[in-house]
Amino acid sequence: MCKFCENFDFGSTGYANILGGYKVYFASHAGGVPEEERFKFCPVCGRDLSAASAEEMKLSFVKHQEADKDGRHYVRDTYTIDEYTIEVDDTIYEDGATYHRITVIRPYNRIGEERYIPEINYCDGYFEHREPHFSIQTTSYGSLESEDYKLFLKAQEKAMKVVEILTKELIAEQ
Repeated sequence: MCKFCENFDFGSTGYANILGGYKVYFASHAGGVPEEERFKFCPVCGRDLSAASAEEMKLSFVKHQEADKDGRHYVRDTYTIDEYTIEVDDTIYEDGATYHRITVIRPYNRIGEERYIPEINYCDGYFEHREPHFSIQTTSYGSLESEDYKLFLKAQEKAMKVVEILTKELIAEQ
């Protein structure tokens, strides 16, 4: 999503063929622009603006938990995004040192198109001496029929969106 997408209300602007030429117009009523006259793609970044894509994925907070045990303070915040559950854990030791971990859990029972949902891993960068980041586990499915391949690509695209959001919301804020 670009700055234009973030700030422009595509639901209030449309296009129509008026007297043989296409014109851009602003909706004059509260209902907005009819679906068939709405822009399909952002003119700046090309993001899909269709109704199917209109439901933007977002990180949703589920619950907060805290516990003290063995001289340590444990904190867990749980979130969901699309089919994934995210657990953000902080272990705070007596000396004040903190261990931060993010676990991304994909659905256990994956049937139908969900069978291609890939694992997403949080790499804290400690052993690699790199910045923290997320990686998507790749798997070989062998030969796929074209319909299955479409499902596979859709799942990979979703995973990329999830990684972008998790990076923005959970790593960039640190």
